[in-house]
This record gives sequence, C-alpha cells and structure tokens, in this order.
Amino acid sequence: MLYGLKQSFKEWQLKFKTFLDELGFKPLILNSAVFYNLDNNIFIMIFIDDYLFIDFNINKINVVKRKIVKEYVIKDRSPAVYFLKV
Repeated sequence: MLYGLKQSFKEWQLKFKTFLDELGFKPLILNSAVFYNLDNNIFIMIFIDDYLFIDFNINKINVVKRKIVKEYVIKDRSPAVYFLKV
C-alpha cells in the first residue's frame, strides 16, 4: 500500500507509533525507537520494520503480539538470538 512512496517509511512509523500509544506504550525520551509500557514492564525496540519485544514473561509478550496481529500482518520469528547482528 505504501511501497514506492518517498514518505512511506515515515508514514508507517507514525501509524504504528499511534497504535502503540493506544496500547499504552510510550517512547523513551533518549531513544524514540524504544517503547515501554510501565503497566506490563514490556519494551519494544524498533529498527525499520523489525521489532524486538523484551520482557521476562513470554505470556505478556504474547498478549501484546495478539493485539498487534488483530491490526497488522506480522511474522513471528521466534525468540531472538541476536538483534541487528550485534
């Protein structure tokens, strides 16, 4: 839908950030690519179209992922071994 547009990445980020805000996630002040939800203690790190969910409780992460799946098509690539090849 947005592919090929010069501002497509920016528009996608704005749309997804609005959605995360509706779920109770707020961006960190020092890094707007990291979102947190203090109610659930979940962090989401964003790099272009890759997302890393961070929490010790996989059940809480799965609840958030189910909410995202209701709105967007995502691929769950299982627990991360590395992120951004670091």
